[in-house]
Amino acid sequence: MDYDEKMTPDTQAVVDAWNSSQDKSEVELNVYNWNDGPDQLTTEISAGQAPDLANNNSQYAGLWTSINEIQPLDNLLPRSSSPISSLPA
Repeated sequence: MDYDEKMTPDTQAVVDAWNSSQDKSEVELNVYNWNDGPDQLTTEISAGQAPDLANNNSQYAGLWTSINEIQPLDNLLPRSSSPISSLPA
């Protein structure tokens, strides 16, 4: 979920850059607003159609963790590919 509709073009630009940079995976951006997004994601999770990744606030993290729908990415991404580790100190 983007923080507001003004962010969507910037987020889409990042997605497009990723998709054009490699051919092993493809990212599809689905934007939900903050009012409906948590309910939409909960519905998708309940239906077995959860996205691979989602940006959300921590309010629902406990619920989704308790049903094993939130998993750490630490073991899936090499440390050097972390956007945070590539930022200058």
